Amino acid sequence: SKFRYGYARNGGVASGVVGTAYMSEQLDALFAVSGRDADDFEDGAGAVVSDTAEQANSELLKLAYHIDGSQTISFSAMSYNSEFISGDYEQELTTSTYILGYSFDAADGLINLDVNAYYSEVDNQYGDTYLGSSPYGGGSVGRHMVTKTLGINATNISEFSLGAWDLTSINGFEYSRDDLAGGNSGVNPADGESMRAALFSENIFSNGPWEVTAGLRLNKYTLEGGVVDIDETSVDPSLTVAYQVNDWFQPYATISRASRTPSLQETMFGGTPHGGVSGGFVGNPELRPEVSTGYELGFNIQRDGLFTADDRLEGRVNYYQMDVENYITASYPDTVTTSAGTGYTFVNVPGISQTSGLAIELNYLVSRYEIGLSYTRNAKASPRHTPGPGAG
Repeated sequence: SKFRYGYARNGGVASGVVGTAYMSEQLDALFAVSGRDADDFEDGAGAVVSDTAEQANSELLKLAYHIDGSQTISFSAMSYNSEFISGDYEQELTTSTYILGYSFDAADGLINLDVNAYYSEVDNQYGDTYLGSSPYGGGSVGRHMVTKTLGINATNISEFSLGAWDLTSINGFEYSRDDLAGGNSGVNPADGESMRAALFSENIFSNGPWEVTAGLRLNKYTLEGGVVDIDETSVDPSLTVAYQVNDWFQPYATISRASRTPSLQETMFGGTPHGGVSGGFVGNPELRPEVSTGYELGFNIQRDGLFTADDRLEGRVNYYQMDVENYITASYPDTVTTSAGTGYTFVNVPGISQTSGLAIELNYLVSRYEIGLSYTRNAKASPRHTPGPGAG
């Protein structure tokens, strides 16, 4: 068991964690509770910053039952609750997540299976009183937004040989569904359903210094709500070729295709997918998925004994470029007419939006010390567009 308590005078912040765990050959268990209670804090000049108080608590439960040496059933439950003031309203945010898992390792190189089913719920409730002073305020009193997510995923890892090549094959599927509900939600959608499903396969072929990774992902996405009825599919391949020049230097090249479907927030921005306009914002049923083609050139390094007998330098240096079609951004301050109405909305940017850059990540380890270096430089070239309240 473990207990920890902390207190900070500025804001009267009191926080604590209590946890306990149990482990045996058949059963593992962990339970923990944490809490935080804070009043309004003072800034550097000693003035109280209003509406910075917060009360929050969280709970965590994890269980694992080992059926035998090859099978395990697991369960975890996590909850978080926070009460705070934001936007002139008292708000309460509650998140609950439950995961049921099963794993089976046949120890034959062919079946190493992990399956997880999960459910999560995010609930945001506004108070019944407007705390501001504007004569135009108060329209969000009692606002309530709920997002419920149900999903399942499965992954199997197989390892075997094909002639002179060793193969690690990772295959599986994913499925999840989001349901929105609520009332007086303003520009936030409160009536909609989205579904995401995918089949994927990643295969790593190794032969001497050569390593070839070929991946394929089949995606399906649907979104429904009012006049919105979207059904999209995509096939996204990827290929990486790497060559181990010596025991510490491995250059590689990657080409890949990826798709990003518009979110419920982006598609139904305005909270009125049935065609009305809320606060000047409107949904966009014609929003298309982003499609990106990526290129990457780089090298991995892992050098033991660089300066001393027990030190190590490891990391990656790479140049990347991403070409994005149908880039999604907000139209603000321009209004757009869609089948749901006329107003500010999320739109697809015509042409190609391109991002490229250099990334360096190095770690040097010696004795009990570790020194890290991380550097990224980006360049962006895209058709003219105006960032609005965010692309979600």
